[in-house]
Parts: sequence; C-alpha cells; structure tokens
Amino acid sequence: MALSGNQVSGLSLYGGVGARYGDFSAKSETGAEFIGHIPNIAALFDSGTPAFDLSVHFTGAATYSIDPAIETGWTFDTDTGELVIDTDDLGSFGPYIVTGENVGGNDDSNGFFITVYVPGTGGSKGLAYGRLKRTSRKFQKN
Repeated sequence: MALSGNQVSGLSLYGGVGARYGDFSAKSETGAEFIGHIPNIAALFDSGTPAFDLSVHFTGAATYSIDPAIETGWTFDTDTGELVIDTDDLGSFGPYIVTGENVGGNDDSNGFFITVYVPGTGGSKGLAYGRLKRTSRKFQKN
C-alpha cells in the first residue's frame, strides 16, 4: 500500500493500522518547583560533619545543583540534594542558591548563608536549621 504526502499511518496498540488513542508528543513533565524558604544554616565549630537535606524545599526535582561552588571538604549530592559541611573552618559562607531540575524545567531557591561559629561569639544570632534549636539564649544540638 502506497501513502500519499497527506496520509498518516501508524500501528495501534492492538496491531491495527491507523487507530489513534491520542498524541502524546506535546505532553511533558512539570518542571521542578521551589516550595519554601531555605533558612540560613548555623553549625557549631568543630562539631563534625552535619548533613542538611535541601531537597525538602523542592517538589518534582530529579537532580540538584548549588552555586557558587561549596567550600573544600564539603559535599553536595546532586542526586539527593544533601549538603554535608565540615565544621573545621570558622566563618560565614555564601550566599548559596540551590537549583532543582527535571526534564520539564528548573527552579532556584532563595540565597542562604552557612555560618560555622563558636558558642558565645554571637555568630549564631538569627540562624537555625534542623539540628539546632534555641533554648533561653543559647543554641543547643537536638
């Protein structure tokens, strides 16, 4: 059977020719979406290597990236969005922006800072994330 230029041919799911059940060529996945504010992160100096799951601030992301590059000795897992910091260096680092991405698109987080501090120096004021909580006037590990 010969086809002219304006005829369309296709096999159906059941082997018939020309049966159509819809065109899926234009359908795509919804892009990743940033759904919440990433707070500034505070960690006690020389307290090990705390981990922070930044994926919880996104929906639909398949991969993650962080910008600018993180400090030497820190790791960022682009598959899970987990940031692990080494608390051997004092200071304030950032601002960092995390991007969640999938085949449908990407979305950026707010900028956030990471501060590694010594208790009693005031470096922890106004900063908190996950493992730290404020009780009275001091930060303590949960």
